[in-house]
Amino acid sequence: MWNLEFRAPGRETTAAELVARAWHQATPRQRHAAFAAGEVRLAGGIILDPQTRITPGALIRVVAREGR
Repeated sequence: MWNLEFRAPGRETTAAELVARAWHQATPRQRHAAFAAGEVRLAGGIILDPQTRITPGALIRVVAREGR
């Protein structure tokens, strides 16, 4: 397990797109599990919906777990 922390780039996009870009080695199933478990956060709040729109510069944190 490790933590990913990054800022959204200069255009609005979805949380799913950002997480896929930052955690590219994960399978879609692993990324989906992170959202479902509340392990994707925006400014401290939990993002459960991968289609949530993220504004540029927003701080995103993801708990990345292997094999989930």
